[in-house]
Amino acid sequence: MRSPTKDEWLRLEPVLDDAVALPHDAARALLQSSCGNDHELLDWASRFLDGASSESFPVSLTPDVVASAMAFGAAPEPEVDARFGAYRIVRELGRGGMGAVYLADRADGQYEQQVALKLVQRGLGAKDTRERFLRERQILARLDHPNVAHLLDGGITDDGQPWFAMEYVDGEPLDAWCDRRVATVDTRLTLFLAVCDAVQAAHQRLVIHRDLKPPNILVTADGQVKLLDFGIAKLLQDTDAGSTRTGLRAFTPAYAAPEQWRGEPVTTGSDVYSLGAILYELLAGVRPHDLHGQPETEWPAIVLQRPIAAPSAAVTPQAAAARGVSRDRLRRRLRDDLDVIVLTALRTEPDRRYRTVDQFAADIRRHLAGLPIGARPDTWRYRTRKFVKRNRLGAGAAALLLLSLVGGSAGIAWQARRAGREAARANASRAFLAGMFRESDPAHARGDSLTAGDMLDRATGRMDSAFAGQPDVKLDLMFALGDIYLTLGRLASADSLLSRAVPLADSVDGDRAEARALAALHLGAARLGAGDYVSADTLVRRALAEYERLSPGDSSLATILGMLGTVQHRTYRFSASESTYRRALAAAERSGFDTLALAAIWNDFGVMLMDAGRFFAADTAMRRTMDLESHRLNANDPGHALTLMNYALVRDQLGDKDSAAAITRQVLRIQQHNYPNGHERVAMALNHLAFLYMEMGDFAGSDSLFRAAGTMLQ
Repeated sequence: MRSPTKDEWLRLEPVLDDAVALPHDAARALLQSSCGNDHELLDWASRFLDGASSESFPVSLTPDVVASAMAFGAAPEPEVDARFGAYRIVRELGRGGMGAVYLADRADGQYEQQVALKLVQRGLGAKDTRERFLRERQILARLDHPNVAHLLDGGITDDGQPWFAMEYVDGEPLDAWCDRRVATVDTRLTLFLAVCDAVQAAHQRLVIHRDLKPPNILVTADGQVKLLDFGIAKLLQDTDAGSTRTGLRAFTPAYAAPEQWRGEPVTTGSDVYSLGAILYELLAGVRPHDLHGQPETEWPAIVLQRPIAAPSAAVTPQAAAARGVSRDRLRRRLRDDLDVIVLTALRTEPDRRYRTVDQFAADIRRHLAGLPIGARPDTWRYRTRKFVKRNRLGAGAAALLLLSLVGGSAGIAWQARRAGREAARANASRAFLAGMFRESDPAHARGDSLTAGDMLDRATGRMDSAFAGQPDVKLDLMFALGDIYLTLGRLASADSLLSRAVPLADSVDGDRAEARALAALHLGAARLGAGDYVSADTLVRRALAEYERLSPGDSSLATILGMLGTVQHRTYRFSASESTYRRALAAAERSGFDTLALAAIWNDFGVMLMDAGRFFAADTAMRRTMDLESHRLNANDPGHALTLMNYALVRDQLGDKDSAAAITRQVLRIQQHNYPNGHERVAMALNHLAFLYMEMGDFAGSDSLFRAAGTMLQ
């Protein structure tokens, strides 16, 4: 089957436009009269019309056919210095479905200004082209948003050539800007939120973009996002037959929603899908559907029928490098919430996607804040897990709480064998740290206001020169400063410092195996806190092997095994994690372990059992945790509140809603005692209690608590 020639297309295009709106028999008759005895052309036109009038997408309507058809009869390219109104062409910037965009200077002498001048192709049908072009001018004129390129001017030349001048944006496409700067996932999400804000602003003015893609989203050198090209946008109030015709589909295949391929009405949900495709590529480095190298006749089937892999499963090593992390770490970062968010936006059925761009953006913001996302099944277990994850440093996880014991009780036991030398090291370390804190004293700070982070950074910078010939003291300080970085949540700083400790351990005096073990364990804790579980597993096992050769005693063994159990839990190796935790608890019980450290292992063990679905066993573990904490913590201790929250979750999973609600009310009282009204922890306790009330049928009480929590979380 041949495609039409240029002249044939120019003759057929308006006929096809009219035929789309006619009943089947009348449309066929119109095509017959236009094609005459040219049966091949009639067959092409009939198949083209079938694609425009039904949910199928035959070969005749594939993007290459549409693109070639649209190219017929294009307006001649303007020469350099050609004038359009007050503007003079400088050079071409790019081309799209409707026409070309040029860089132009204002040339009327009133003031200097560079603009992006857009000209439309003439091969789409003069009447339809002009109407669509003027509509774009109208749309852009009403859009006033800092992330949308502004319309400055527009007009029509004497020979009927429409043009308009837009704000010229000197920037790079969003994906290229991020990759060139090795932007992190959080940076990419932040930029993407600016895009969402711009699209939502358009939707609020009843405008659908319909061709969202990275080349239409530029980022300036200073990081400002600008959304371009509403050339195929459609006003929601446009209900006339001309605005809903589908004879020509102008879209970019890689980012178009399924309903655009099927020729169905385009809605705000179509932009949600395109945004989902853009976010998929920003995060994973590949597109949701790989159309490259596939026959164009198969593109519709790929988009409409082939399932989309989760972004975390599609990550390539090159994508990870462009985001400044390893492939495993990027996969872990995307797995869970970001996978769910992106795949929700990319659902084939529009009514199963996010209802609005704002809803899409809200889930991204909640993810960045560590809050539960709306796209997930909103179980109480999930909400609690997110809360504990956000507060991991304060939740008593063994890997971080017990780390201090490695350099404390366990380290002291070994150092006692070398008391003289270790005393000198300890004195040097204490003097250095005391000087660090003395700098924050107003009497010595010379007017500087130093934060804890400032002090840490200064101490880290001075440590190398202060102890250039004393690797033992430097190693002790690295452990101490690294622990403080971890406690403050400065995970990257902790990792950078503790990574240097590993090779330094081989240069210390005395038992280097001990130093290597401590260095591996400290760095393992940093990697665990950052979610790099593969590296954490390797480092903790290395420390365990060194410790077992040294035979340091049950206290140190319990510390390391507790951390290893946490790593195994985070990687869903529940059976191995349970075995490791039980070994850790047995060693801790034999050694007369610190009560709160023992409680931390029991707590982490209980959380692992919950995630494994072992709720009766988790109930026992959490009761043991609370019993141990009762000997050392007062009733209003914030750490105890987190344990109680875990226990309330267990009771809820066991069906004991009354106990779960009573315990959650106790958590709320503790949080209100420790934090001001409006604090996130107070809000989350209210939120948990609201869901429990709803599950118990107390809808009035639930609604009141939801409103209170929502006010705080805004």
